[in-house]
Amino acid sequence: MNLATRVANRGRSTGREVGRRLLLASAGILIYPAYRPLFAFVLGVLGAGVLLIQVRPLALRGLMLLERLPLVARFGHSLRAFYESSFRLLRLRPLLLAVGLGTVSWAGEGVAFYLVLIGLGLPPSPTLLFQAVFILAFSTIVGAVSTLPGGLGAAEVSLGAMLQLLVGLERGLAGTATLMIRLGTLWFGVLLGLLMLARYHRRFFG
Repeated sequence: MNLATRVANRGRSTGREVGRRLLLASAGILIYPAYRPLFAFVLGVLGAGVLLIQVRPLALRGLMLLERLPLVARFGHSLRAFYESSFRLLRLRPLLLAVGLGTVSWAGEGVAFYLVLIGLGLPPSPTLLFQAVFILAFSTIVGAVSTLPGGLGAAEVSLGAMLQLLVGLERGLAGTATLMIRLGTLWFGVLLGLLMLARYHRRFFG
């Protein structure tokens, strides 16, 4: 798989993840009106991107123009493959199915974060649940947009800062909550992947 194809695949994955997280982050918009303009902007950019991909004549015309550029021409085949697969994946039915299933799945992480905060001594309340879901979803969007693997660094900084700003946690407690939720979500998945890789390495890689 060449570099352009890997970038294309990463772009599709990031776009779907951001879409799911935006749905979850919308819960926090109810209690944090100051974030509504940013939310609307990101949602608008994603919507415009999906619409552009689905307007096939316009998208193909844009690809033709890009392929005339010297630096882009060498990636013409990969760009075409990226567009064709994106066109199919972002049709209304598969898009709604993927985003719907992903939203339910990611919502579980929001509830887990809520339980982490309760375990650290915060009183349970609907407001805290909204805060937990919003902070985790928004921080993951920051991590996804950063294009860093797993959002490393960007997501953690965002989580810690928003816990201090919105929930009022002190720095040490915010760091503990961040570490616990990342260990229970990102790094737990990484550990499972490494175990499976060690177990089935010969089968898949000879």
